[in-house]
Amino acid sequence: MAYMRLGDLLIASGVITQEQLDKALAVQKETHQRLGDVLMQNGFITERNLIDALQIQLGVEFVDLTAVSIPVELARYVPRNIARKFCVVPVKLVQDTLYLAMSDPLDFVAQEQVKAASRKKVIPMIATRQATEEELTQKAAKALDEMMRFGTTTCEAKSGYGLALEHELKQLRAIRRLQEEHPMDVTATFMGAHLVPAEYKQDRAEYIRLVCEEMMPAVKEQGIAKFCDVFCEADTFTVEESRQILEAGLRHGLRPKIHADEIEAIGGSQLAGEIGAISAEHLIVCPPEGIASMAKGGVIACLLPATSFCLGSTYAPAREMVSAGVPVAMASDFNPGSCPCLNLQLVINLGCLRYRLTPEEVLTAVTLNAAAAIDMADHVGSVEAGKQGDLVIWDAPDLDYICYRFGSNLVQTVIKKGRLV
Repeated sequence: MAYMRLGDLLIASGVITQEQLDKALAVQKETHQRLGDVLMQNGFITERNLIDALQIQLGVEFVDLTAVSIPVELARYVPRNIARKFCVVPVKLVQDTLYLAMSDPLDFVAQEQVKAASRKKVIPMIATRQATEEELTQKAAKALDEMMRFGTTTCEAKSGYGLALEHELKQLRAIRRLQEEHPMDVTATFMGAHLVPAEYKQDRAEYIRLVCEEMMPAVKEQGIAKFCDVFCEADTFTVEESRQILEAGLRHGLRPKIHADEIEAIGGSQLAGEIGAISAEHLIVCPPEGIASMAKGGVIACLLPATSFCLGSTYAPAREMVSAGVPVAMASDFNPGSCPCLNLQLVINLGCLRYRLTPEEVLTAVTLNAAAAIDMADHVGSVEAGKQGDLVIWDAPDLDYICYRFGSNLVQTVIKKGRLV
């Protein structure tokens, strides 16, 4: 098939009219956005329409990231800052060619930066958001099963991989189904402000408006999230943008959380203390002033050592946080891009080995403090009269052995709400 311009291809396929194309081209001329982005923003086409057209036009494959297993070793070829800035994920390596899932396969700057960092040839693939609610629920249920086998009985699940109203709500509805159907206690966090999607790169303010004025009201109306999170980082959302988003969340009844200081310290941890966030995540490069702000604001530091392990990066200053009076929680951070880890025991090991916390501090971090970080310490997180009967029986002589033994599953029995699971 001869090469066709995107607009002509969509008209020939019967997806849009000439009038719609003319209107979109006029907007494109004024805003300098890509045509596909303009067409989607005006409701003339769906993401599926655009994917199908780009497949024909460019001859590239598409990949559903919910349906593939991404080898962890590929993370070293794409630095985290590049992956987040350009919304790209390495999918597979064939000889000297890296296949790269991209939200925008026409982003040649992203391709060149990945080429330079990886020293590999790059073939773009179109990343899609086509998984159904049922598929998301089934996939997440398998992950929860595995987490429970390693001793986790309660978890937080976040949206943030849809980055559009329909897909963010779909993720949160899947989490609600898990809350109803799975033995694990699951609490939901809305994180539409995870990244600025490719179609809004030229109009960040419009995407923030969409998050605050369209997504949040829908989340509140459906009652499908308890918290609002934002990724405050140099290549995602600034401190002031993050403040705007979290304050909007508060107006919609969503308690604030924040991803901060993972790659660069731009003030996210300070904001956490100022706004009274219940928790701040990552904090790998958290500065002393951030620690002080969190201590003053009563923020729980939710540290994710398996992410540092997977990426080969430094580790958060946990000892300094404890010394400053900041409660430290730890979690697995299971996600497809930087930490495909469901094993809480690895997190426990790393807490001692890399954070230099004592076994007692680590135990508190993955139980009571972790429960407090999702506002559930009143009924889980410790063995007390009046709380749920959530217990893990270990094949270990003492706590020290659990922290010491590396690479084995020492869980013998898991009891959830007083029942064997």
